[in-house]
Amino acid sequence: MRFFDEMLTKYGFGDGEAVPDGAEHYREAYIRALNRIATVLGSGVRAFAYDRPSHNWCLLLFAPVAETTAFTEAELATGKLRSGNWLYLSEVGMDEPMQEAVAIANDAELDYSVSVVVSVNEAELDIALQYCHETAVARRDELNEEVEDAEAAVG
Repeated sequence: MRFFDEMLTKYGFGDGEAVPDGAEHYREAYIRALNRIATVLGSGVRAFAYDRPSHNWCLLLFAPVAETTAFTEAELATGKLRSGNWLYLSEVGMDEPMQEAVAIANDAELDYSVSVVVSVNEAELDIALQYCHETAVARRDELNEEVEDAEAAVG
C-alpha cells in the first residue's frame, strides 16, 4: 500500500500538491481490504474515505465500528454517500487489530489490483501545440529582427 501513509494526514502528498492520478482508486482498494480484514480480526474501528476540501483531499480515516454501520462497504470505501453523513463520524486512531489488518493488506500487494489509465486529450493537445507553434514563430521573427537591427547598426 504505497500511498497509505500519505492518505492518513492532510499534509500527505506534499500538502495535497502531489496527489497521484487515481489516488481515490488506490484508497478504495485499501479501505475495502482493511475493513474486511478488520472485521475478521475483531477490530473496533473501520476505515473510511474522506475527500477533504483543502490541502490533501484524499484522506483515509478511521471511525468506531458503531458509527459506521449505517454505511455500505462501497460508501465507506469511496466516500460517495447515499445515507448518513461523515460529519457524525468520530475520527479515531487504529486499534491493534486494525494495525494487524494494515500489515496483512500490505502483504497482499493491493496496488497491483488498481489500474490507472492516463491518456492524451487530442483536442486540447492540438490547441496547445498550435499556441506553441505560433509563439515560436513570433519569437523567431523577433530574434531575426534583433539580428537585422544589430547588423544594420554595425554596417
